[in-house]
Amino acid sequence: ERMIRSRDVGNRWKAVPWAKVFAGEEGDRLFLRSALIRKDLLPLYAREFMPWTRVVSSDAELREEVASEPPGRWVVKPPDSSNAFGVRFFSRCDEVVIDEPTILQKAVPSFLVEGSACHARVLVLVVGNLDFYVYDDARVLVAPVPATEDDDHARITNRSFNADHPSYDAERHNRSLVRDFDFGKVVLRQIRDVVAAIAARLDDHVTEAKKDRSVKRHFFPLPNTYELFGFDFMLEATIHATSDDTASSCSTLTTTPTPTPAPRPVLLEANPE
Repeated sequence: ERMIRSRDVGNRWKAVPWAKVFAGEEGDRLFLRSALIRKDLLPLYAREFMPWTRVVSSDAELREEVASEPPGRWVVKPPDSSNAFGVRFFSRCDEVVIDEPTILQKAVPSFLVEGSACHARVLVLVVGNLDFYVYDDARVLVAPVPATEDDDHARITNRSFNADHPSYDAERHNRSLVRDFDFGKVVLRQIRDVVAAIAARLDDHVTEAKKDRSVKRHFFPLPNTYELFGFDFMLEATIHATSDDTASSCSTLTTTPTPTPAPRPVLLEANPE
């Protein structure tokens, strides 16, 4: 696969007391964590849990990749951005211009909550030599605009992007996965399995890099380092739920609610908190 070279951007490393960190006298956040936060590198460790993903650097490469797949809706995004910055949806290649390395993904058909798209954000704490701790709930972030509207606020479910929208309501659009949805515990177990698989592959990568110095490191844990990440999972529709299908909207007078089939969590990205 075509992947661009990874580097952690910024000058924060200059202020780290490395002698004390390596001596175990002082802790700091993970320094090299490109394998998770770079959208062009994450597929190396999580490809089968993600949407179809490629890296393209020009309009010609974009057209070639899109032409090789069935027609559909697509997403492009920068490889090192967050908070929905630079995200664009399109159906035709002439709707976007590519002149630098860019992530190309197939758009995932979202599970609908009261007619709106959503995704789940799960907090994952990485401690020391790759111990991963997954929080026992997740937030389901719901778009404030119905999915039927031709509007980025209907397609993008990121809270920071939607929080200032006039229709945004924190109680409706930022929900508990476990408490508000009858399938919440099932989906959370699936998410834990995905995180565990990624952790195992990162551990293999770290072990290989230690044995072979020619291996370019994408992750660099130390016993006294840590980092909190937010893993974003699109909830892929198995069926499209209406307000009557979600556990959060079931009336207390309903005696026999029909359980909602669990959507499949599809990993989109991971960002440092």
